[in-house]
Amino acid sequence: MKQTRITFILILAGLFAFSSALFAADGKGKGKGKGKGKGNPIVAKLGLDDDQKKQFMALQKETAAKRKEAGKDREAQKKIMQAHQAKLKEILNEDQIKKYRELQAEMRKNRGGKGGKGSKGGKGKGKGKNKE
Repeated sequence: MKQTRITFILILAGLFAFSSALFAADGKGKGKGKGKGKGNPIVAKLGLDDDQKKQFMALQKETAAKRKEAGKDREAQKKIMQAHQAKLKEILNEDQIKKYRELQAEMRKNRGGKGGKGSKGGKGKGKGKNKE
């Protein structure tokens, strides 16, 4: 009886290890990764050609660096994003821009961003925590 139980446990452990290895090899077990790994999910959804991909990813990287440098300066952030949107119009066609905006709206909705309760217009710092 003990030997049967040990054999059963070893078989289950082996199956678990094998299934985990298959899952990881499939590339699906790696998490979201913020656009790293297999590529930016937005790029795939927009259907960009190789040239557009290069330009889009370079713009994303450049914009992220500028936003980081600007810190919490809202005016600087606003100007950076306006320039980003203008450059996007040079890279993407009208359908891709429309799709990009839809994807942005969906991402904001999923993370509770712009337009949610307490996201703008509140007094003080923080995300709507300062209620009077």
